[in-house]
Amino acid sequence: MGMACRSAGASNPGEFWQLMQQGKDCIDSIREQSWLDFFAAHSQTPVPLRYGQMQRKEHFDAAFFGIAQDDAAAMDFPQRVLLEETYKALEDAGIAPSSLQKQPVGVFIGSVGGGEQAAHSLLGTDTGALSSHIAYFLDLKGPALTINTACSSSLMAMDVACQYLRSGKIDLAIVGGATVYTDPRAFIMMNNAGILSPTAACRPFDNNADGMIVGDGTGVVILKRLDDAKRDQDPIHGVIAAIGSNQNGQTAGRTVPSYLSQSQLQSSLYRDNRINVEDIQYIEAHGTATKLGDAIEVDALKHSFQQFTDKKHYCAIGSVKANIGHTTAASGVLSVIKVLLGFRHRLIPPSLNFERCNEYIDFENTPFYVNTTLQEWPGNAVKPRMAAVTSLGHGGTNVHAVLEEYLPDSVLSQAAQPEAFLIPLSAKTPESLAAYATRLALFIRQNATLDLNALAYTLQVGRERLQYRSIFQVKTLKELAAKLEWLGRGGARDERPENYWQGEGKVRNRAYPEQSFESGPLATLAEHWAGGDNINWQALYSEDKPQRLHLPTYVFAKTGNIGCSEKKQEAAKEEEAAKEEKAAKEEKASKEQQLELLLKKILAHQLDCPVQQIDSRRNFFELGLTSLGLVNMLKSLEQLTGKKIASSIVFEYSSIERLEAYLTKNHTDIVDRAEFADCTALIKSSVFSQPSARFPELILLNENGRGQPVFWFHGGLGGVQPYHILAEVCERPFYGIQAKGWISKQPGIHGVPAMAAYYIQAMQSVQPAGPYDLGGYSLGGLIAYEVTRQLQERGESVATIAMLDTFDTTGIKDVKHSAKNDFLQAVNIALQTTVMQNPEAFSSTLIHRDQLDVSLSDEAFLQQLLDLAKTRGLPYSEEQMYELIHKQSKVQTAHEAHRYRMLPLAAAESVDCYYFRNKNGLYMGELEPYFTLVGYEYDLDKKKHWQIWQEYLPHFSIVDMDASNHLVFLSEPDVCNSLIDFFRVLYSEAGMTPEFFRSFQQRTIEKHGVLSNE
Repeated sequence: MGMACRSAGASNPGEFWQLMQQGKDCIDSIREQSWLDFFAAHSQTPVPLRYGQMQRKEHFDAAFFGIAQDDAAAMDFPQRVLLEETYKALEDAGIAPSSLQKQPVGVFIGSVGGGEQAAHSLLGTDTGALSSHIAYFLDLKGPALTINTACSSSLMAMDVACQYLRSGKIDLAIVGGATVYTDPRAFIMMNNAGILSPTAACRPFDNNADGMIVGDGTGVVILKRLDDAKRDQDPIHGVIAAIGSNQNGQTAGRTVPSYLSQSQLQSSLYRDNRINVEDIQYIEAHGTATKLGDAIEVDALKHSFQQFTDKKHYCAIGSVKANIGHTTAASGVLSVIKVLLGFRHRLIPPSLNFERCNEYIDFENTPFYVNTTLQEWPGNAVKPRMAAVTSLGHGGTNVHAVLEEYLPDSVLSQAAQPEAFLIPLSAKTPESLAAYATRLALFIRQNATLDLNALAYTLQVGRERLQYRSIFQVKTLKELAAKLEWLGRGGARDERPENYWQGEGKVRNRAYPEQSFESGPLATLAEHWAGGDNINWQALYSEDKPQRLHLPTYVFAKTGNIGCSEKKQEAAKEEEAAKEEKAAKEEKASKEQQLELLLKKILAHQLDCPVQQIDSRRNFFELGLTSLGLVNMLKSLEQLTGKKIASSIVFEYSSIERLEAYLTKNHTDIVDRAEFADCTALIKSSVFSQPSARFPELILLNENGRGQPVFWFHGGLGGVQPYHILAEVCERPFYGIQAKGWISKQPGIHGVPAMAAYYIQAMQSVQPAGPYDLGGYSLGGLIAYEVTRQLQERGESVATIAMLDTFDTTGIKDVKHSAKNDFLQAVNIALQTTVMQNPEAFSSTLIHRDQLDVSLSDEAFLQQLLDLAKTRGLPYSEEQMYELIHKQSKVQTAHEAHRYRMLPLAAAESVDCYYFRNKNGLYMGELEPYFTLVGYEYDLDKKKHWQIWQEYLPHFSIVDMDASNHLVFLSEPDVCNSLIDFFRVLYSEAGMTPEFFRSFQQRTIEKHGVLSNE
C-alpha cells in the first residue's frame, strides 16, 4: 500500500526510480577527511575509498517526534531514518498515523546490528529499539520485532509480517530495514575480512566481479491483506504472490551459500502457489558482485526454473547493488521497492557494470539474461506483470518473494463529485508546511489527470492535523496548484487567495460536527478545521468512498548535524590514541610475520619443498597438499593452539594468508605462542609418517610406538585418510596401506590376490612375523581376508580381522564403466572431503546428476562438472582434478573385486572376526544420484553381504550400526563414536575381553538397534 525509501542519490521513491531508470551509479568517493585519516592510521591494507553514501543522513527532525536533543544525539542513525521513513510510508498509503493508535498493527524491521552503546541512552543504540521506537511513537499494540538474518533481514521481516497477516493476528504491517554507515571502523573490518571489492566497483554477474561495495539505505513498506485493501479503497503498489524462507544448514563453510537450499525454496514456492515461472519476466537478484555468490545464485534459479520450463533467455535479471551499493539490512526491501516502481512505470531498468559474463555462469543455457538497457516491461498474455526478488543472508537464511503487478477492477468509482473541494494541509513548522505545499503543487502540475475528489479525500482522512494548518476550497486542479505555489512562496498577504483559511496552535479533540451530516457549508468546516477541531470527513461522502491516492509525503525539518559534535569528540580521542595503537600494531605485525613463517614451514614440510616456494596467497591444495598432509597440518596446528581444530577450517581458510587471519582472530594468544614455538617439535607432532621409499603405500597414521602394529587396508577409492579417527585412539602403531599408485605414479596392481601378496611384503618390512591384526572398510575388509589366507598358507598367524560393512563380491556383476560416471564420482568425492564430518551438508555441496547435460562430449561434460564444483568450494585446481580422476580410475579398475573368488582359510578357527554391518543395507541411498549416472547404478542394496564371511569364519561377531548408507559409514558421528569406543579397547595393550564385548553389544543395540529380521 505505502512505501518510502532513502539511499545514495535518492531521498524518496521518485528520486530512487529516476536513478534506476537512468542507470546511474551513485557509488561515490569517501571525502570525509577524518575517515581518510583514520584509515591511514589504523588499516594495514588499503581500504577501497568508495561506497553508496546517503546524503544529509545526519539530519533528523527530533522535535517532530518529541525526542529531546540529547536523546536524539545518542540514537543510531538507522533509528532516526526509520522513524521518518515509516511516517512517510504511512502517508503514502493514505493512512493518518493517529488512526492506528491502540490497533493490532505489527512492526517488523530488518537490522544487522547497531553502534556502540551510549551511557545515557541505551535505547539509542539497542537494535531492538528499531521496531519498538516506531511502535511507541505510533502507540501500536501488535508485535514489534527486529529481525537479524544479516543481508536478508528486511525481506525476512516481510516474510514474518506476511505470516502474521495470514494468521489474522494483525490487520496491518509496517516492514522495513535500514543500514547507515557512520563509523570508519566498519570499513576496516569488512576490508580485513576480504568482503570489499579491492577495485572499489560493484559488477554483478560480470567476469571482473571481485567483491561488494556497501551503501547506506533504508526502505519501509506498508502491508495489508489484499481483500481488506480493496474493500477499504486503499492505494495498492503491488501484490505479494508468494514469499518464503529457509536455511542452508551445513555447507562447505559457515558463509558458503547453498544453491540447493535456494533452489528448493524457490521451486517449492512456485509449486505451492501455482506460479507459472514463464510469467516471471524479471528477477531482482541478491547479486552482490562476488564471482562465487553470483554463480551459485544463478545456478539455483536455473535449477528451480528448469523444473517447470525449457524456455531460454526470456527473463531479465539485475541487481540494485550496482547503483547504490549493498545496503545489507535494507537491501531486500529496497529490491522490492525497485520492482514495484518498475510495475508502476512498466519499465525494466538496466543492471550496471556488466561487460563480460562471469565465467562460472552459463547464461546461454538458462531462462535469464542480464538486462543492460532501459526497456519496456511487456505485459503477460492474461496475467499481470510478475517479478521475483531474492535476498540471501551470509549466515544461511534465504528469502524469496514473487511480486505481482496490481491491476484494479475496471469498475469506475461511484463516488459523487461535489462542485468544490476542501484541501487541508498541516505541518509542525511553517517551513515544513511551505515546503510541502511546493512539493504537492509540482506533483499536481506533473499529473494533470489526477482525480481531485480522490486527492481531497486522501488529504482529509490520510493526514494528521498538526500545529500549522492551511486549508483551501477549490474547484479545479489548476486552481489548487496556483494556491499551493502561493503558500510555498511564503503566503504573501497582499496575494492572499479567496477561500483560504489558516490556523496554528494545538489541535483539539473536539469533533465537528457532533452529528453526522450529508451537506453543509464548506466554509464553516474549513474554519473549524483551521481552528483545530477534528472534522468527521467521512460524513461528507456516501458509502462509495473515493480511492485513496499515493501523494507526496511530509517534509521533515532539516535540523543540522545532530550527534556530529559527539562523534568528532570521539574521533579526537581515538586520534590521541592512534600513535600508541600504531606502535602496538607494529609490534604485533612483527609477531604475525613470525606466525606466517611458522605456518609456511609446517606446510613446506608436508609438500617437501623449500619455504621460499610457498606463496601465502595460493590455495593449499593448488600447492599440492594431500588429504594425509591436511591431517598432518591439523595436528601441528592443534599442538600450536592447544585446541582441537576441525578439518573444515583448512578448507574454508585455504591459504597461509587466510589461515593466519583466522588463527589470529579466533586464537588470540597464538601470535605469542608462535614467537616461542619450536617448529621442529610441531612438525614431529604430525600424525602421519612420511612413506618409506620401498613401500610408499605404507603410512603410519598415529605416533604411538609401543606394541605390535595394526594394519588396515584401503577401500575402493584407494586412500586411508578416513582411518585416522581410529588411529588416534589406538595405543599401538596403526598403519594404513594405500593402493599402489595412489600416491605415486607407479602402475596399479591388478586383482585382489596380487594386491594382498604385495601388501604382505609391506607389512613384513615393519612386522616380520605374526600374529597380525588386520582390518579395513568395504574393499579393505576383503583384502584383509585375502591377506590372512595367504599368511596362513605361509605358516603365519592372524589374530583379528575387522570388517566395516565389507561386501560379498561373489554375486556382483561386472559394473559398467564410463568416463562421465568416473568424472562425476571423482569431482563429488573431492567436494565431499570439504564436508566429510558433516554428512547433512552433502546434498547442498555435491553435484546432482540432474544438473548435468550428459549429451555433451566427455571433455565438455568434465568442464561442466568442474565449473559447477568451483562454485561449491572445490579445493583443487583443474590440473589437480585431472590427475585425481586418472588416479581414482586407475585404482578402481585395478582391484577387480567382482572377479575375486574366496577360498577357505587354512586355520579359520584361529581368527576372531568383528563385522560392523550397516543395518539398513543401503549402498548409496539418497546419495546415489550424486555418484552414478542413470544406467550405471550398483546392485548392492539390501544384500546379505555378511553371510559368506559368517560361513568362512567360525569366530564371527556382528555389530549393527545405523548409518544412512554405506558411503557415509565413516562420516556420521554416532557410527564413528561407536567405532572409536570399540577399537580403543580391541587395540589396547589389554585387548578385547568377553565382558567388554557383551557390554559394547548391548550399548550399540540401544543406540543403533538391530536388523529387524535378525
